[in-house]
Amino acid sequence: MIGAAPAARRLAGSAKSRNFAILSGLQIKFNTVMTPDAHAVAACFRLQPAPDATVTVSNVAKTLPAELKRRLDAGETPCILDVREPWELAICGLPGARHMPLHEIPARFNELDATSAIIVVCKGGGRSRKAARYLSAHGFGRITTLAGGIDAWARDVDPTLPTY
Repeated sequence: MIGAAPAARRLAGSAKSRNFAILSGLQIKFNTVMTPDAHAVAACFRLQPAPDATVTVSNVAKTLPAELKRRLDAGETPCILDVREPWELAICGLPGARHMPLHEIPARFNELDATSAIIVVCKGGGRSRKAARYLSAHGFGRITTLAGGIDAWARDVDPTLPTY
């Protein structure tokens, strides 16, 4: 018999080409069928929480650039957290944004107010999702990302903003 992960990979094909992932804290339970040539084949499987694991699957909410612009124009003051690298911030950024590169968040997230609305920004959305998930897992309840990142802001709100 083969383990759950190899069986799932055999069924799903290449992990990279099929976007197959096993999430931390989950295990695969499956029934096996033995073929006449004594190879185990996973007939069906399901993901379930691993014993003694807490699994939280959360979708990160997104704020559209036009919505953030409307909120800022209305006088709202959400914390805009820019998680890009310093060289990126030197090219362009949002006025008033707080800079904390993604790799520094684990060491510095306690500098942020966990009760405040925080909109996380990066270039296109990938790093901001990672940061938002991290912050959410550490007790921050009002986290969103800027949909499309600074690229979308430059395209939809401020076309004079330099892009890279």
